[in-house]
Order: sequence, then structure tokens, then C-alpha cells
Amino acid sequence: MKTSIVLLALIFLNTFALLSEPIAGLVNGINPWFLVGVEIFLLLVLYLNYQLKELSQIAKIDFSGIEYMPTERKDKTQGKP
Repeated sequence: MKTSIVLLALIFLNTFALLSEPIAGLVNGINPWFLVGVEIFLLLVLYLNYQLKELSQIAKIDFSGIEYMPTERKDKTQGKP
């Protein structure tokens, strides 16, 4: 969940840097295609994060329904000296 929030925040900030006029002065020397590439990379990382999270939930094994029933060992010599 934390990773998703960070990725969404980075995607929002990157999009804001691409589309905002006041921020354009700060990123004036940066090539816009570099920012577009970073945006695409962040979207891919977000997609992979969601997929891996779903994969880990699918691969999770639940042992809560298994009941342990110990059995006594029945030796033929048990109880005899």
C-alpha cells in the first residue's frame, strides 16, 4: 500500500511538472521527452506493483482449516515389561 501511494504521488508530480505553466520555469532546462519517459516508467512500475500484489495474494497458502489430530503409537510391546 505504501509503495502504491508513493508511486501515485510521483506520477501526479511528474504530470504536474509536464502540464503546469508555473513549474515550466523550474524544469526549463529539462527535455520534455525525458519527463514523458519518466512518466511512462512510473506507470509501468505502478502496474507491476499491483500485479505482484495480486500474485502474492493468489499464492498465499492458508493452513487455518487444517486440523491436527495426533494419534497414539500402538506398539505391541507397550505395557509389557
